[in-house]
Amino acid sequence: MADIFRYGRSSVIIDDPADGLAYGEEVGTFDERCSLPAGSAAINAALSSNGRMPVAGNSAGFSAVQIVVLVVGVALAAFGGILATRGSTQPLVIGAVLGAIGLLMVGIALYSATKRRGRLRILGKAWANGWLRFAPVRVGGVWISRVSTHNDNGDATNTDHRYYYKAMAQAHPTDGSEPFTFRTGEFNAPADWEGRPYDLKVADRPMDVLEPEYTNGWTICRYIAGQPETATIATDLSAKQVKAALEAAQVR
Repeated sequence: MADIFRYGRSSVIIDDPADGLAYGEEVGTFDERCSLPAGSAAINAALSSNGRMPVAGNSAGFSAVQIVVLVVGVALAAFGGILATRGSTQPLVIGAVLGAIGLLMVGIALYSATKRRGRLRILGKAWANGWLRFAPVRVGGVWISRVSTHNDNGDATNTDHRYYYKAMAQAHPTDGSEPFTFRTGEFNAPADWEGRPYDLKVADRPMDVLEPEYTNGWTICRYIAGQPETATIATDLSAKQVKAALEAAQVR
């Protein structure tokens, strides 16, 4: 079994490269049955038998991040409400602040969940009418795309640098079309202070990203049939689904 690429598989709001889903919904593409060659029945069966489709997760459509933010927000709002009823000034002020923060978090979670559910509806229609393709993809060398710094007090040992990476990926379609390459979205991975990932290979030069020695593993990508520019590894499939699909595709 090939090494499985573990990063960048999920998204808070369903990933939509090149606005392919939004445009397809706007012009009614997904209202009709797809007439293009179908993808691998074995891969689709492996995905469907190992989790929800076209994305894994709960039936309400919430992502893990949205659930955490919602739960924390509700807890803060409730705790703030309890403090605010204590009567004295200090608990009232603290309770009001915590309650406001909690309500803001709840609002953000519900807003993003609404957007996610909207895209899930489109994705579900595209899946039902045969417009989605799932294919094995080899992830090449990574590079740093962004750095987020927290607690920067001038002391390197106490400064938190969070590095975000991108990678080039090579998809191997199962519908008879030619392999194609695309750039992944950003993903976070554990790294040292200088941004060297602990378990990923960094390409030395731009031309090296898809050389075999810089391969970082395999995963499954999703794209709209006939539109390779819509490919993404942020499929929101579960690890179990990805493993089963790669086995069905006989990736070694």
